[in-house]
Amino acid sequence: MTLLRTIVTLLAPALLGSCIGSTTVNAYIGERSFDEDDFDDEATYGVEAVFDVLPFGLGIETGYMTSDPDGETDVGSFDLDGESDELYAGVRKAFREGENLRPYVGGGFAYTDTDLDIGALADSDEDVSIYLHVGVEYHFPLLIHVGVDYRVLIGAEGDFAGVDTDLDYNQISVFAGVSF
Repeated sequence: MTLLRTIVTLLAPALLGSCIGSTTVNAYIGERSFDEDDFDDEATYGVEAVFDVLPFGLGIETGYMTSDPDGETDVGSFDLDGESDELYAGVRKAFREGENLRPYVGGGFAYTDTDLDIGALADSDEDVSIYLHVGVEYHFPLLIHVGVDYRVLIGAEGDFAGVDTDLDYNQISVFAGVSF
């Protein structure tokens, strides 16, 4: 997973070449929930690059997110511990370009690698699914910005020890970034 992440990070700018208008790099921190009712399941961290390649606020985004539960959860008499890594790529549409407050929407495909430990049993699974997100970012002078992002993963499933599991999630994050 680390090798794949490094290759994507190094090759993306080279593949896009001179068609890039500007590049934005964001660092995320937030909470992810597999239950729609609350956001206290997993802490999330990530990094994202957005390449403006077309006019009208259209760009390509690619990134890496990871999550880790805030602690072990008891399932019957067992402790449940899980971790998820996600690589994603898609498109983003920014609105109100040139203004300080800029809403955006985005979506694309996500590759997830999820590890699950239940007591002495450990298993992992990989899947490709769809992500969608909306947010707003505030731009300060000197190409620095901060924002809030709401994200959903749709169609993610895992098979752990022969049990099919829904891995869709909701995520709320704050982020800070730079543009160059």
